[in-house]
Amino acid sequence: MAPPTPRIYLDLMSDNVALALANLRLRERLASLAVRDALTGLFNRRCLDEALNRRPREAPGPLACIMVDIDHFKRFNDQFGHDAGDAVMQHVAQIMRETVQDAGAAYRFGGEEFTILLPGAEAPAALELAERLRGQIAAAPLAHHGRMLGHITISLGLAVSPADGPTATLLRPRRRRPAAGQVARPQPDAHRGAIGPG
Repeated sequence: MAPPTPRIYLDLMSDNVALALANLRLRERLASLAVRDALTGLFNRRCLDEALNRRPREAPGPLACIMVDIDHFKRFNDQFGHDAGDAVMQHVAQIMRETVQDAGAAYRFGGEEFTILLPGAEAPAALELAERLRGQIAAAPLAHHGRMLGHITISLGLAVSPADGPTATLLRPRRRRPAAGQVARPQPDAHRGAIGPG
């Protein structure tokens, strides 16, 4: 039997490196699945809960929480099918990522509800971001499989810790800012960009 050639060693090393890279990619994918929502690519509810639980120990200062709800979401599912509803959520999530960028993080809360956390943001800055988000979503009509789904609107709620309570209470609806921070569903007769009553 002939001794192994350098070529065989190179092939073995190449196979080992390829396997190690495949394992790293798999590990990264599993880590991503543990913190990301599979449909929207946003952080998931578990990650949101962990962020809120970590927050009191990590950094002082305000933390703004914007709750986002897609208006009349059931209509998209009923009228166009669940694939269209999924496309609506993906569309809203993409606009949320683009709007929030480095100011904070966006999460899928559950169903058609989302949450945005803005560390260091007071109510006026969070309200400005919420209105910008609402405007960008409303201004971007969506088509799915060649059919226009129409304009998407969202309702928003805002709470800021510590002004509206401790961080642990930010996700409780009764604790959300009722007046200045309530960014409700726009009324049909309200002019564009106005904050109307809920």
